[in-house]
Amino acid sequence: MNKKTIHRVNVILGVLFFGFSLFLAWFGLVLVPVMDTTSGIIIPVTILSIWLIAYYLQIKFRTSVAFLFSVTIELVVLAIIIMQVSQQFGITITV
Repeated sequence: MNKKTIHRVNVILGVLFFGFSLFLAWFGLVLVPVMDTTSGIIIPVTILSIWLIAYYLQIKFRTSVAFLFSVTIELVVLAIIIMQVSQQFGITITV
């Protein structure tokens, strides 16, 4: 896979994940006083850690299969975290 494509996709995903992580940190620390401070910080750090690990692996193994696999794993983990957070706070997500 081309290095420029890997960087473009990961920068876009990184900005999205960072924004979502900031929202979760703000939501967890400000709006939900019942939630412990550590769990309010662990979720965003986990999202960014998974993104950084996948980014590193995509640069190290520059094949199309590794790229698509890493992006798929990133999006699945993000979806699982969104579902867990929404279930924890009783938010219903309709599609």
